[in-house]
Amino acid sequence: MNTTTKKRAALYIRVSTEEQAKHGYSLTEQAHDLRQYAEQHGYIIIGIYADEGISARKALSRRKALQRLLDDVRAGVVNIIIFKCLDRWFRNVRDYYAVQDILDQHGVLWECSQEAIFNTTTTNGRLMLNLKLSLAQHESDQTGDRVRYIFEGRRRDGKVTSGAIPDGYLIDEDKRIQIDKHTAPMIRAMFRYFVSSRNVLATHRMLRKKYGYQKSDSAVGRALQNRLYIGEYHGIKRFCPALVSEKTFTEVQKIFDGRTKFPRGDNIYMYTGLLHCPTCERVLVPAFSRGKDKVYIYYVCRNHTHNTCSYQKYWREEQVEAALLTALDREIQKYRGASEEFVSLCIEQERIKAQYASGQILRAEFDTRFNDLREQMAGVNAERGISLAYVKVMSVGDFRQHYSGLDKAARKLFWTSILERVDISGDTVIPEFTKI
Repeated sequence: MNTTTKKRAALYIRVSTEEQAKHGYSLTEQAHDLRQYAEQHGYIIIGIYADEGISARKALSRRKALQRLLDDVRAGVVNIIIFKCLDRWFRNVRDYYAVQDILDQHGVLWECSQEAIFNTTTTNGRLMLNLKLSLAQHESDQTGDRVRYIFEGRRRDGKVTSGAIPDGYLIDEDKRIQIDKHTAPMIRAMFRYFVSSRNVLATHRMLRKKYGYQKSDSAVGRALQNRLYIGEYHGIKRFCPALVSEKTFTEVQKIFDGRTKFPRGDNIYMYTGLLHCPTCERVLVPAFSRGKDKVYIYYVCRNHTHNTCSYQKYWREEQVEAALLTALDREIQKYRGASEEFVSLCIEQERIKAQYASGQILRAEFDTRFNDLREQMAGVNAERGISLAYVKVMSVGDFRQHYSGLDKAARKLFWTSILERVDISGDTVIPEFTKI
């Protein structure tokens, strides 16, 4: 990278619910400190990625802001990541190196604003980093062990470990589950009706009409598969009074097993929530079938599987992918002329922000120049309809070659970041790309 080019910095902040409660940490304070750090080092801030209420012990997939950040790393729009201290980033060695591998592949560095000791370019720096991560992981593991021990003890004593229980039950003063005489009849009726109708939507309509049920049809589907209704809690049988017999519950599960299989296990579904049914407008949901050596993924209207929509086409995932790649190629050609102009205006805008922050220009000059740039950007956007999709993919050079090197998880992140939705007309998919 040219040493005269300012680094494009992504600011990452994270705070868990317990940390907010115990220590008073806030995302606002972290963001303020990181902005100051970036400005002092002459970095161009391209965005703030904030995971609020998320513990570092949670799976990487639960940290949505981190996933967006990694997507932008893969797209080549980030040079450096800044966070307050190492425990805002990770608290275990495994997750750290999984992410670090992605950063290394794309030449992205990171810095701790308050822990300059962690310099990964030296042997001692890497040693200190490993020691810190190992200690943080040990602390996290100990906390998890203590929580599990407490919860297991409560369950052995017949007490619940969560305040959330399904309709049909209530929690008494001793933290034990008891039957709720007001809602239990509704739950028993739900199981009986589903056995006879074999249809979740029909069962949902019955519950709404007869009992004033306000939850979604998907909530009905989950309830019908909840083993608490046969008295089982976290694998403990006869934990609480059963609302339905094991015979009825088993019959319900057999009905579900015979229906279209929807996402479970380790499959990655690239277009979840994007494809829309041309008949009923509901999103198509992923399903799969297993071949001898391969899992075949396709998308179908759930309403059709419930016999309430006439749209019966099954879209194979590779078919959708090929169509979207072709559409994106057209998008790239469409915006080729406008992108360079727009991106240069963005860079200039960030440059004068940095000048103002460092005191090189006064507020009046900043306002004049910034507003002029904003008007120019609006003109380009109005004339060309600049798409964020184009800006992202053009930053990686040969898009097709780059895309072919991505694993399926990375491809999913890419598509969800540049697509608003995908409509269907006949045998054609019509993508709506995210606009700047």
